Amino acid sequence: MTVSFLILPQIILLSGQSFDQLILGLGLIILTGISGLTTFIFIRIFINWWQAIAEQKRQVAQRAIAENDGYSTDSISRSKSEILEPLFIESDGDLTTSLFGDQTDVAELIQQPIIICEDPVALAQLYQPIALWQGRLILPTDDQRKPYGSVFLQVINTPKKYRELIGKTAILNLSTNRKNQFFVHAVTQDIKFTKQTENSKKSGKIHPDRLKGWRNVGPLETLAGSRLEDSVTVMLRRPVNVINYDSSDRHEL
Repeated sequence: MTVSFLILPQIILLSGQSFDQLILGLGLIILTGISGLTTFIFIRIFINWWQAIAEQKRQVAQRAIAENDGYSTDSISRSKSEILEPLFIESDGDLTTSLFGDQTDVAELIQQPIIICEDPVALAQLYQPIALWQGRLILPTDDQRKPYGSVFLQVINTPKKYRELIGKTAILNLSTNRKNQFFVHAVTQDIKFTKQTENSKKSGKIHPDRLKGWRNVGPLETLAGSRLEDSVTVMLRRPVNVINYDSSDRHEL
């Protein structure tokens, strides 16, 4: 009994010392973390200060070089700031009325097509071709439509063998193999404008008006008629088969 009373105070004393050591260790860890974070913050502030000084010196050096060379970018900077300065419009109505007046139908403001390709031969000489076969899609009229959804292609670039086709208008067809025709039939559909589409046109959004009411519109007709004018330029991936190449009045691709 006497032994147990002697051991119990020693255990309590040891437990108290361990708890004090634990608290001391946690305090040291927290103090180390705070010291490291403080050191990092001071280092970051010093780096930012040094970068700011270096940037100021670099700008001063560039300005001195520009003055010595007789060239300065101050006028350019001023012109950019003047051009990019926003213009605020005060109006009680909506933005469309503020910009276009009382005419709420923005689509009516679009009059004649702006993009015109009158000389594809000259156009081909001015631009780097993006493909061996390149051309501008032309949507046929309702009377000119073909059963397989063919369109016209104004040829802009061709391989060397078919250079004589540049500037001419050919009939563009999709391949008649089973895989391509399965895709054609899958995406062929009738074009009908809903009331929501008509309201969308009044807000200025572009819709394929030339395809309105057409039945069985294929992928080529969709591409050619997606804009208000024939301005869609495409490239043809090989293989491209030329049909009736010797004929002077009809070429098919």
